[in-house]
Amino acid sequence: MPAARMAMYQQDVQLYCAPTANGTPAHHATMWHIAQEGRCFVLAANQVIRVKDFPNDHPHVFGDDLQTVVSNGGSAIIGPLGDVLAGPFYDKEAAPTLPIAVS
Repeated sequence: MPAARMAMYQQDVQLYCAPTANGTPAHHATMWHIAQEGRCFVLAANQVIRVKDFPNDHPHVFGDDLQTVVSNGGSAIIGPLGDVLAGPFYDKEAAPTLPIAVS
């Protein structure tokens, strides 16, 4: 969605929030790109979900081991030059935090 990003950049976005359900390395490559392209901080948020987090009546399509990871997280903070400032955190619940200065 380059046009949507460009509209945000034109508004001088400084904190770009990017929630997702995709914690793959390819997603993080996109976050690095957005941070550099927009010269903004990117807050990438992804949940960690295990089989135990589903209701008991949910079909066990991921197996019976309650600790099986279904969505592996990957939350991170990326700086305006593409530097990874916090995270990514995989396979555990974590909320990356970092004091940042915006103008």
